[in-house]
Amino acid sequence: MSITTLNTSQELFQELNINLDEVPLEYLADYTAITYFLTIEGSLPSHVSNLEKVRRYLESFYHLCQIKDWQRSLIVLQIEPEAKIQEELHNLLGIWGYHEQQKLIYQNLLYKVNPQCDATCLTGLGNVYDTQGNYSLAIEYHTKQLELAQEIGDDSGEWIALVGLGNVQKALGNFQDSLTYFHQVLDIARQIKDIRGEVIALGSLGNIYMGLNNNDESKEYAEKCLTLAQQHQFSLFEARAAIILGNISRDENNVQAALNWYHHGLEIAQELDDIAVIIDAMRALGDSYEELGNSLEALDWLHKSLEIAQEFGDKAIEAESWRGLGNAYATLGNLEQAIFYYQKRLNFLELTEDKANIASNLQGLALAYDKLNRLAEAIKYEEKRLKVLKELEDWQKVADCYAYLGYAHLGLNNYYEALENLMAALALQKEQGNQRVKANTLYNLAELMAHLDQITPALQLCQEGLTVAQECDLELVEEFKELQELIEAYSRQLIEEKDDEV
Repeated sequence: MSITTLNTSQELFQELNINLDEVPLEYLADYTAITYFLTIEGSLPSHVSNLEKVRRYLESFYHLCQIKDWQRSLIVLQIEPEAKIQEELHNLLGIWGYHEQQKLIYQNLLYKVNPQCDATCLTGLGNVYDTQGNYSLAIEYHTKQLELAQEIGDDSGEWIALVGLGNVQKALGNFQDSLTYFHQVLDIARQIKDIRGEVIALGSLGNIYMGLNNNDESKEYAEKCLTLAQQHQFSLFEARAAIILGNISRDENNVQAALNWYHHGLEIAQELDDIAVIIDAMRALGDSYEELGNSLEALDWLHKSLEIAQEFGDKAIEAESWRGLGNAYATLGNLEQAIFYYQKRLNFLELTEDKANIASNLQGLALAYDKLNRLAEAIKYEEKRLKVLKELEDWQKVADCYAYLGYAHLGLNNYYEALENLMAALALQKEQGNQRVKANTLYNLAELMAHLDQITPALQLCQEGLTVAQECDLELVEEFKELQELIEAYSRQLIEEKDDEV
């Protein structure tokens, strides 16, 4: 959208070319106010908020809108007040988390100047609604922008619209659709030699492949993004690439390398006041310290990330902080607090199509209720998880889910429900050749059969499980031997009771 790079209020005022001697009398007060804000108002102290730093430009913009001087209003938005970030005013507001101010700007200018300005406003509104979790409106505005860009032959506008649509699909959990959009972005950006577009596409593809558990592809794209961002001094995207590389390192169990990447990304993001990346980095540091067993350090970072996320207003980012806090509180044994955060995240996720994260969140709730020995509630969430996992066709986790439901029903003496679930788990585990989890299922089935006075099947299952446990060198070996002795003792007791009846 930029015509020329404007960095100071004086440069902006010169570009606006306002002559108070020539303006209509009815507009004189507004133009005088603009002159004051851009040429007379003194410098601000260093400690003021980011919004206060750009207040003079926003005030000038609103005065221009009030008198319907749309062309000059557009010029105000092109100023780049922060040299270290090199982003126009309207984009800068989003980076800082001032989404309502962004929305007001775009609503004021939409369909007032020219198609290029309309494209910027449509994209901006789409991004704001995406951040606020209103995904249907986000898609509507990004689609309008895509159609406009294609109509006027604006290749840059087209990839920008595709970025918006890709981001929404990722937020909804539709990773394959998001992947398609960002590959299109990469193709267009490379074709028109738009380095910024290429960097955005590379970073986004790295992020999405990470979500698809494809670490090799993720690392390749993230490293390309990092290199290109460093070469062209796109510090915003260097920080985002660092977070992705940290996530990959953590997924590969190299937590120390992950911490180094996260601190690097955080340092850059704090320098630039990139709120979204600051939140990501803090949350990732919290997750990492949680994995290292330092739950108190984890909680400190996670609470910081949540506090900033709540101010930022991005529900998807806030929901990820809830996940981290749920995990940390669960580790510390504060299960009620863990449930509180898991439930908040679930309420948000159910508005999306992100089934993998919904299933993971349901498991967190089930395990928390299990530890509280509230098995009926644990079963409720695990049954919901089972339904989602079947839709995802993740049969290994489906087997795990059946196994847990069998165990939980057994704990409630719901023997026939336990039998149904354990047999379903065993069938899948045999198909998958997963001997370790099969041993647990055999143990629970043997115990269940004993409860049903089915001694012969109980002993057979116990022996089968003992063999598996011995072959896999599992700690269950001794437990199977003890269970076998208990079943045999119980069998003798039943025989004695029958003899007494005779």
